[in-house]
Amino acid sequence: MNVSNGEIVAALGPNIPEIYELHFAVPMAGAVFSPLNIHQDSTALAAQFKLLEAKVIFIDYQFLNLVIEAFEILVKTCTDFEFPLVVLMLETDPDAKTAADDHQFLGYKTYDSLLNVENNSGFEILRPKGEFDPISIVFTSGTTGEPKGVVHIPMYHCNGWCFTWSTAALGGTNICLRTYDSKFIFDAIVEYNVTNLGGATPVLSLIANANQNPLPFKVNIMTGGPGTVYPWWPEYGSFSLQQQAKTKALHGLNHMLMAAVDVKDPVTMESVPFDGFTLGEGMFRGNTVTKGYYKEPEKTEVAFMGGWFHTGDIAVRHPDGSIEVKDRKLDLIVSGGKKISTVDVEAVLFSHPAVFEAGVVGKPDKVVGETVSAGYMVPETVVFDDLPFTSTGKLKKAVLRERAKALV
Repeated sequence: MNVSNGEIVAALGPNIPEIYELHFAVPMAGAVFSPLNIHQDSTALAAQFKLLEAKVIFIDYQFLNLVIEAFEILVKTCTDFEFPLVVLMLETDPDAKTAADDHQFLGYKTYDSLLNVENNSGFEILRPKGEFDPISIVFTSGTTGEPKGVVHIPMYHCNGWCFTWSTAALGGTNICLRTYDSKFIFDAIVEYNVTNLGGATPVLSLIANANQNPLPFKVNIMTGGPGTVYPWWPEYGSFSLQQQAKTKALHGLNHMLMAAVDVKDPVTMESVPFDGFTLGEGMFRGNTVTKGYYKEPEKTEVAFMGGWFHTGDIAVRHPDGSIEVKDRKLDLIVSGGKKISTVDVEAVLFSHPAVFEAGVVGKPDKVVGETVSAGYMVPETVVFDDLPFTSTGKLKKAVLRERAKALV
């Protein structure tokens, strides 16, 4: 396929064995793997294609039409875009091949045809030349703005939080699920004696609210988190469920691969006092932090200003050293000079048994800048509507802020 060292190979598909195999095959060929989010529209996908300039794109048959729409956008908007070689992952759908033929993907291949290679084909594993050579580029979920391409060097928490690689390294078995159906998940857990389950918020919510029979054995749940931890002591088990949840939400100790973590004033770069009150920005240093944003040196420079990675999370430091995240930097409400955490307001709303989901943003105000309430932190305006979420279950506050502006 004439993929050279450092070139990009993209893929669009769900959790299927082919995507799992590509996490190994692409880096072994010296290329950079970019697994794209299947929960996005053709416009966003076209923008990512343009940024990546991938040499090859692997497409699962379910998303063929989405890619076709993205290509059509590129034809209309880009005169010099070089289309990648297309490889179709057909699985058991013969109609997908017909659709590809109808749209004349010239020279496309099928995934199965690539597997029909003689063992003596002369393939040579191309390892990264140095520790700063990337093997993966993934895009942020875009909770506060446009998604950015994050460059990862081996091996970071994305790409299935590294479960793709770490489970294989431990000799474990990954169960690949094409669709997220609660019955299928429960059945698979029992059939394969699953010991550990990883999932983002939408998956965990699906499982928690599923009308399924109890599992016959215990399954450990693993979900994403920051580059910090908070030790869980046995005595915490005696706390109320509400207090346990608050304790689990604390951070503060960097794991062994993270050099340092702190909460700093982003302007002076001074550490905030351990008073549980003074707001600062969570910052990291270490070799597991992203190398930067792909083809966006200005954003990378801002993100690493002062020699620390600025997370965009507003937090406080408690007297015991623990860190409590209060909000995203762009989501914090400033009303009459007072800083209001939308997370704190949402926490109060969630405590009501009739509230399942809620999102809080500031509404523009000519007098105080932004308002959340008439009584400081009591919501002044309440709107009942569908909430916009990213594919990883994060609330799109940027969309809510636009809705709030329209109410003024």
